[in-house]
Amino acid sequence: SSYYSKYYKLGNDIDLSGGTWEPIGYYDGSNASQKASFTGTFDGNDKTVSGLNSVSTTHQSAALFGFLENGTIKNLTVSGTYSSAATRIAGICARSTGSFYNCTNNVNITISTSGGSGYAGGIAAYCTGNIESCQNNGNLTTDTTDAIYLGGICGSLGAPQKQIANCTNT
Repeated sequence: SSYYSKYYKLGNDIDLSGGTWEPIGYYDGSNASQKASFTGTFDGNDKTVSGLNSVSTTHQSAALFGFLENGTIKNLTVSGTYSSAATRIAGICARSTGSFYNCTNNVNITISTSGGSGYAGGIAAYCTGNIESCQNNGNLTTDTTDAIYLGGICGSLGAPQKQIANCTNT
């Protein structure tokens, strides 16, 4: 966790195929013991993280980043295909109070929660920050009849003063 507030710049493309990804940070509730957040800046440097095909379900946040708190993710492309029963599922970030700039999601996602509601989005599943100049090319589907907030860019933008700007969903 001491590294969660730092600045990172991706130097090369990364392939995550062949393993189960443990998201960077998680949010299982508002108590300090129920969350760990990335608070720094992650600059993807126009590189791609591919092979996001198996994501850990240890926590309720499934994505490359589980919880971004007041941090920034920018210039990043993510690709892969996975299914999860987590309550927040996305290509880039499951839950965020931070910002996204120039990010692209190519991850195909299926959300399959049972017994409740869930959030799914290409860039972010649940966000109370800004999302700008981002693109979702991934398919988002659900195989449940539960209440799912599902959106190409963001499943739920939980703060009225925040915005999604100059983004596309295909």
